[in-house]
Amino acid sequence: MADTVHLNFDTLPTLGSGYLRALFSRKRGLRVGDTLGRFEATIPAVTLDATRMAAYREVCGFAPGTGVPLTYPHILAAPLHLAVLTCPGFPVPAMGIIHARNTIVQHKALSAGDSLAIQVLVDGHRDVRNGFEFDVVTKASLAGELAWESVTVVFVRRKAPEGAPKVAHEKAADPAPMTDTKPWSIGADTGRRYAAVSGDYNPIHLWPITAKLLGGFPRPICHGMWSLAHCVGELEGRAPAPIARLEVEFKRPVLMPTKATFGATPIDGGFAYDLRDKDGKKQYLTGTWTVK
Repeated sequence: MADTVHLNFDTLPTLGSGYLRALFSRKRGLRVGDTLGRFEATIPAVTLDATRMAAYREVCGFAPGTGVPLTYPHILAAPLHLAVLTCPGFPVPAMGIIHARNTIVQHKALSAGDSLAIQVLVDGHRDVRNGFEFDVVTKASLAGELAWESVTVVFVRRKAPEGAPKVAHEKAADPAPMTDTKPWSIGADTGRRYAAVSGDYNPIHLWPITAKLLGGFPRPICHGMWSLAHCVGELEGRAPAPIARLEVEFKRPVLMPTKATFGATPIDGGFAYDLRDKDGKKQYLTGTWTVK
């Protein structure tokens, strides 16, 4: 068994430096028969800053308030995610990976001013049709106790070995009909506004030319975590909090600018929700927010 690659930080690295490494590094990729190793990044203390959270709440469509949004710790961990994905020993190129699914579990209430110890771990991969997946596991601890955790599932296109399964997870049930819908108008500058509060300046989210050159998209696409956060903002105050479980599956990218439709419906223990195009035909994402 290969040794763990450890990346230990006293201060958060910048996402900008990570994207420069992602853009200019040359990696061979994970070949069939290779095994993705174990990589860990840690930082002992990251403070939940009230001013930055207020800006995040505004950009992501939350009502004004002082609470810590369920999705917010993700942006604190994002520099560690990119540090792992762009470290010299990580074989998979960071550009071109696809954020497929996410599960967030909050175990205890968080407040502005709290200091979180954050650990990010990647350990192995799963072959699926047309590629492979791996999990980016994040754990945030408060005063030595696990307070928040997430599993970000990343998909990478590649010719899979003979006999690889179609998917690495059970097929989701057909989405429940949404009883509560609301139109969204997503502006062309949404990616740039979210980047300003999250630090995530991935070029595919910013300008038409960079989205085309680096992602092949005709227009910039929404950050997946902005779309998810905006859904959470719509449900905040109705869905279970703070001890809760949030799940999402990203179906297709959201091109900006666009009109979209958010939908939600009560289920046992919480809400199901989704985001579709303005006509309600194409589903961009679907998920649930339930009691842990």
